[in-house]
Amino acid sequence: MKRSLPWRLAFGALAVLSAASCAREVDIYYTASLDGKLDGCTCFGYPTAGLVKTARLLRARDRASSILLDAGDLYEAGPNVFLARELREAYGELGYDAVAAGEQDTSNGLEAFMADVRAGAFRAQNLEVDGAPIGSRSPLLLQKGGLRVLVMTLTGQESFDLYPKEFRARLRFEPPDVVIERSLASWPGVDFAVVLYHGGVATASRIASRHRGIAAVIVGHERKLIDGAAAGGALVYSPGEDGNRVGILRLRAPRFGAKRLENRFVLFDYLKDADDAAVRERVMRYNDYFVRTTGLERDVEASPGSGASGVFEFSYFYDPNCRSCIDFLGKTLPAVSRATSTLIRAHKRNIQDPAELTVLDAELAKRGLTEKAFPVVLAESAVLQGEGDIQARFEQLVRSGRQPSPAR
Repeated sequence: MKRSLPWRLAFGALAVLSAASCAREVDIYYTASLDGKLDGCTCFGYPTAGLVKTARLLRARDRASSILLDAGDLYEAGPNVFLARELREAYGELGYDAVAAGEQDTSNGLEAFMADVRAGAFRAQNLEVDGAPIGSRSPLLLQKGGLRVLVMTLTGQESFDLYPKEFRARLRFEPPDVVIERSLASWPGVDFAVVLYHGGVATASRIASRHRGIAAVIVGHERKLIDGAAAGGALVYSPGEDGNRVGILRLRAPRFGAKRLENRFVLFDYLKDADDAAVRERVMRYNDYFVRTTGLERDVEASPGSGASGVFEFSYFYDPNCRSCIDFLGKTLPAVSRATSTLIRAHKRNIQDPAELTVLDAELAKRGLTEKAFPVVLAESAVLQGEGDIQARFEQLVRSGRQPSPAR
């Protein structure tokens, strides 16, 4: 005869299972070091995804049960007000809860930076510029997924070490340890406390090891990929370089048992991953502005000066957001022109235009080739693909493929 499970035991088992299934949890999506890459690039040896790829995932997240953070260096290192505006507005649309102030985010000048701060773009509880705070001096208390998460946003003084002393004189930093202890004391009883830190990994690790009550430190600045390095009772995370990854840190607080952190990274590929439609519109608008203001809609001609002994023409398929692509036109062409005494004409084809990609695919197919990397030099006698191939072979291609200068 079978014996039935005692009803108290059965009820208890069901209660445990129910409690486990009702564990409270929230996902922290985090990014860092985008470095102005609104669009990505297939640049040889150093491809980047760009916000145009990562934004699709960030936009699709469940905002009711997730938090979105960035550890700083949203802007590129040089001044570019138009690009900064597109990035700032895109981040606003994506619903970032906090963006730490990085040194590159001051690249348009401190006055422009403070205007961004007043618009809510950046935070740093421990930083002042000319006596004005960078957002609120208080931490963020976010209630998501049934959890109370305290987010402290800090900027490390070490991130400005290479800046001129006149620039640094306008900045005042409060020690991170002081701000963290004050924040933790002001909000006792939260489920998780997280530090969003822009600065060195060594400093971030020290912060994590010194303060009880911190669950995680998310750090940006050095562009290192760190997946939960233990530092005292906390873990340190960093999504790496150029905004190529989105980190997703799940904070779990079951009804019974210990709290848990689970982290994973999503790596994006510029050629394989789909675009975010809204960011692609921003890319096209920025590209149009960039082309109009820099003259890149015109073909480039490099002349050695007097006495050119030949002419070399080619089609150049490039991405205007690719720094090495532009450097090739501005630096490599003139240098090779002088070295070979050749007048060089580059007919530029912007691969952001789908029609130009169709032309390239057709030209490669004629030669039995496929697309491998950008930029592409397409000449009568050869095809060079990617920065490395071009740097290694372009001068020889010019020497062997140039035509005699027309008689005057």
